[in-house]
Amino acid sequence: MIEGWREDFNDPALPVAVIGGCGSGGEIQTRENFETLSVSEPSFIREAQRLGVGDVGDPVHTVFLPDYDVRIPGLHPKKKVTYGFRAARWALSTVYGFGKNMEWDTAPQVSAERDGDAMVLTFDKKVMPDDMSRVLEGFSIAGSDGKFYMAHAVYPNVAGKVVDFTKIHVWSPLVKEPVAVRYAWASSGPMGNLKVNGKEWHPLQSFRTDTWDWPESEDPAEQLFDRSKRRALNQEAVERLEHRKLEEAKRGVEILERLKTLGKQEPKAKETK
Repeated sequence: MIEGWREDFNDPALPVAVIGGCGSGGEIQTRENFETLSVSEPSFIREAQRLGVGDVGDPVHTVFLPDYDVRIPGLHPKKKVTYGFRAARWALSTVYGFGKNMEWDTAPQVSAERDGDAMVLTFDKKVMPDDMSRVLEGFSIAGSDGKFYMAHAVYPNVAGKVVDFTKIHVWSPLVKEPVAVRYAWASSGPMGNLKVNGKEWHPLQSFRTDTWDWPESEDPAEQLFDRSKRRALNQEAVERLEHRKLEEAKRGVEILERLKTLGKQEPKAKETK
């Protein structure tokens, strides 16, 4: 599509910003519906938009702008000023040459590695809530069975003091051997409060570390995804949601004790002269 517009306007460097939006539907994701809203075609659509923009190979004149954090679901959301504001910042920073005087940036995920019963994510810049909250929202984690549960997430810390805002430890008591993490992954109004360098206009893009795509029919003559399969996915998500709530209630003390050590690092020994 971008190449088509550029061809129509006879401008091979025509700037294009693609805005992801919050998705359709009337609900926003919360702790009370986390797993059920994670059964999400729109998340894959937003991912395809972002990857499609990247495939153009012109990071200076094209961009994908995540806006899930506005949390106003619907294809025609009410807070359009926020969309325009972020697109304008990108254009002024990159297209019109204002650079650092008009901040715009992204924070690609560099790596995702397993560390015991947790996953450790690394980004190429600091990512943090713009209100400096220590509660990191929007993460889910899964084992090899592909069943994602809402997860706890913390920064590496020494004696409770954050030492690295580019790394995040993700953990759930329901996933003993994690292999994958997703962030801000929901059909509408995803949870997720991380911003690039803590700037309110720079939401960290939705992402996943797995390759488990949305189910599709191998026969193009068939409906891509029939209702019975969708109902089965929805029911399985409800069961995961109820299972998580029950386990959190039963294992509260155990969870609190594990959170005391999640991301904890020993202080570096002082060098002796």
